[in-house]
Amino acid sequence: MKAYATYSFYADTYGGTAAEIDFNQQAYKSSRFLDKITFGRAAAVEDPDTLELIAYAVCEMVDQLAAETAAVVDGKTVKSVSNDGYSVSFVTEADGAAGLTSQRLYSIAENYLPTELLSFVCDEQEGCYE
Repeated sequence: MKAYATYSFYADTYGGTAAEIDFNQQAYKSSRFLDKITFGRAAAVEDPDTLELIAYAVCEMVDQLAAETAAVVDGKTVKSVSNDGYSVSFVTEADGAAGLTSQRLYSIAENYLPTELLSFVCDEQEGCYE
């Protein structure tokens, strides 16, 4: 399975700055996340405009995952940092740490993908992307 965005699209069109090896790892994860939340319909899309929107979604997800990876200290996600007295707060389970990444990635997908890709229901007249 391949990712829905290439490194050249990420760097040249989207304007991303992650290293290619990091992009490839995160783009694959992001593409699999899109497969999950679209119930596999993203893989069947043929419309060039929708494919471009999917690629943009993957690129933004790559940046989100990179930012979250950078915000990890000793295996814990940083919630906030105070520089004056140097204090670091970490995300806890009470903050909903387990689902934060999925929520953020889903929010990104909602910004780019057509509603019918994210819907549980297919329109009888227009069908699905399957």
